[in-house]
Amino acid sequence: SSGARALAALRDPAASGPLQRLVDRDLDGRVRRVAREAQRDLRERLARGRESTALKDDLEKLQKEVRDLRDKLAVLETKR
Repeated sequence: SSGARALAALRDPAASGPLQRLVDRDLDGRVRRVAREAQRDLRERLARGRESTALKDDLEKLQKEVRDLRDKLAVLETKR
């Protein structure tokens, strides 16, 4: 069960297969439950990572837009 949690902590999508095999094949219900929980944790961690990446990308785009707008404003102010 600690191995299942360790697989989820890796945040590696490849861990999903071994976890699913535990769910499908292990005779101990506690191990299957921990493996299912680890699968859920892995999915949640991967989703948060994708959300974080998307937010960082959006932030970079907005920062570039602000720089571009400031440059345009500076050009307009010098033309006055």
